[in-house]
Amino acid sequence: MRQHAVFLIAALLLRAGNAGAGLFSSPDSYQSCVLDTLPGALNDTVAVERVMQCRKEFPGYTAPPENPATWFGPTTRSECVLHYAASTPSSFAAIQIREACYFLFGN
Repeated sequence: MRQHAVFLIAALLLRAGNAGAGLFSSPDSYQSCVLDTLPGALNDTVAVERVMQCRKEFPGYTAPPENPATWFGPTTRSECVLHYAASTPSSFAAIQIREACYFLFGN
């Protein structure tokens, strides 16, 4: 039982490194909010609601941090899009993810 608990804690800590999301942090920009909430959105209706929540949380579309890369996350816009949009059925969500990645990682 103890081994399972240690494994679960380790897995959660590793997951916390993705895009600044996780147990110990919250999004620090609109783009981070999009990358934290849209991957896996099953339909456009859910994706639109999540985008509206991000816009409400970050009404000024605040600038992202200087270096958005994390230890285990993507380091280029292409890696970002592939990482976050690959398993997202909603085309609206995938487009929003792409826009966030392009904004975070430049042209």
